[in-house]
Amino acid sequence: MKTLFKIRWVVLLAALLAAARTEAQEFRIAEIEFDAGGIAFEYPSEEGYYYRLIRNADLTEVSTAVALGLASPPAALLRDDDPPAGRAFYQIQRLLITAALDTDGDRIDDVYELQRSAILDPLDPFDASEDPDGNGLSHLSEYLAATAPLTRIAATSPRPGEQGVALTRETVLRFSAPLSPAVRLLPDRISARAAGGSLPARLHLAKDRRSVTMFYGEPLPPDAEVTVEVDGGLIFDGYGRGVDADGDGGGPD
Repeated sequence: MKTLFKIRWVVLLAALLAAARTEAQEFRIAEIEFDAGGIAFEYPSEEGYYYRLIRNADLTEVSTAVALGLASPPAALLRDDDPPAGRAFYQIQRLLITAALDTDGDRIDDVYELQRSAILDPLDPFDASEDPDGNGLSHLSEYLAATAPLTRIAATSPRPGEQGVALTRETVLRFSAPLSPAVRLLPDRISARAAGGSLPARLHLAKDRRSVTMFYGEPLPPDAEVTVEVDGGLIFDGYGRGVDADGDGGGPD
């Protein structure tokens, strides 16, 4: 019986500093280890960064990411568990976590996936559509909801404090992002008051779900201050979150 064996050639091009930095700082691979399962690279690891192992079969081939890892000071390992036979070129990139890439192109950034490595893989482009907890939201939907700015009231007409408003003028509330298609506009959620009493109004949601218009059933009281109240905890945006009605960034009010 013929005994076959495989020789692996590894040429380490450089440990690339992919994050832009003003100061020059040396970043090198500390050690390379071969075993039956593949090749492991040890490198210095710093907080504030994550790391990506890149492989090329030759200098003209498009780079392939084979492993990613979060910082684990003072040193960490990245492995290629399926190295090719023959020659390979490797690079390790150091990337800022505040400017994370999307290596697998699934619209979820690398750091978000690495922080949830039990359910997400930054090298798997198909896991974004999965819904393992069965809540009706895919990983991508939950990611977008977690990272998108809270929806707030971006503008109103009339403007706050505006004087000389016509008695027949409607009120328009404009939101920074679309409201949920299933949003229910009820008087306990958006209401108006003046002269000590409520002002009955018909609420209309625009087609793009970015604005609500209040059409009053009768002219506004003259020389009265009108107050419009919005309960952000009962009005939901397209991600199912309550609206940050007062715009303080603290969530629904």
